[in-house]
Amino acid sequence: MGRDPWAIAAAASALAASSVLPAQVPCFGPPAASLAEFKRRQDIDETLARYWRGLDGFKVNDEEAVMRSSGDYAGTYGECTEDGARAIFAALGLSDDAVFADLGSGVGKLAAQCYVECGVAKAIAVELCSERHDRAVEAWRRLVVSSDATALRKDFDPNGVEFRNADLLDLDLSDVSHAFASNLCFDQRAVDKLAARLAIAPRLRAVAALRPLPGLGEQQPDKIRARMTWSPALGGTTVYVYRQSINE
Repeated sequence: MGRDPWAIAAAASALAASSVLPAQVPCFGPPAASLAEFKRRQDIDETLARYWRGLDGFKVNDEEAVMRSSGDYAGTYGECTEDGARAIFAALGLSDDAVFADLGSGVGKLAAQCYVECGVAKAIAVELCSERHDRAVEAWRRLVVSSDATALRKDFDPNGVEFRNADLLDLDLSDVSHAFASNLCFDQRAVDKLAARLAIAPRLRAVAALRPLPGLGEQQPDKIRARMTWSPALGGTTVYVYRQSINE
């Protein structure tokens, strides 16, 4: 059974006026503006789940074990939920000319959701683990050759999502306008290096990250909460959002 967007909005307003801590409150994405949008979201969630079935990023070979032991990327794999992605998309303020990059994209589902749901010009999925990258490419291929692709987005372009098997710390970000960095498990050296690269990206307008990015922009980041696979029943995970004078 789907959630009633109007009931969610009313509950959110009531909770905002209470003394309950954010981490204790079930976290949902921004409510749909209409019933039509609510149904469209359901269609997107169900369709992407179908084409990504059997291709999740939680079980991979020994490549990730090696990366975990290297220091920079130590930690446990997790993914952003569909509702969590919507909270991030809304905070970033995506427009139809945006080039969105998911930095640490896993199997590419969030980048695909951004492309079909937000109407961005392009989405880029950057993943270091080659097995997850391959799964992302395969899931996208399944969607591209199906009849569902244009049902999700009328001007669907098979090249609308670009998949890069690369180290995001060495990535060319010159064409990126908005980004989400899954940097929760980075060590501080990697966090600092990522912040430095983002700071010189010429077109960058907004960045969301799971850990603060020191030195990025002159203003303090906003904080939102978004649902992740490791916090589905709790109040979500804090996401730090940087906007405007990022590289000025």
